[in-house]
Amino acid sequence: TYRGPDGFWSEAMQDPILSHVILVRPAAGSLTLSLLVFIGTLVYRRKVPLELGLLLNVLLGSFGPWIVLLWHKLIDPNLPWFPELSGDWNSHSSPLLEMVAGLTHGLF
Repeated sequence: TYRGPDGFWSEAMQDPILSHVILVRPAAGSLTLSLLVFIGTLVYRRKVPLELGLLLNVLLGSFGPWIVLLWHKLIDPNLPWFPELSGDWNSHSSPLLEMVAGLTHGLF
């Protein structure tokens, strides 16, 4: 990312709930996608009726990512909506800009 992993989660690492979310959110997102694929596989193998598989995929595919993204608001409504956007946005500490500057050094 523009800010790097330390900058992306700079504010969240200070909060005990958000620091837990940092670890849980990627795993929950991966599990959501795995369930969508698994349901599709069951429908393909005719173990689950097509209508039920479509309904489950639409529900899980529509609401699952939002639940994963806003999980921390369900736990504690007082937390910020998007803690990833909080914190220091100084561009001088950006790993992306440092890499580009290193690649273009001497070109201009």
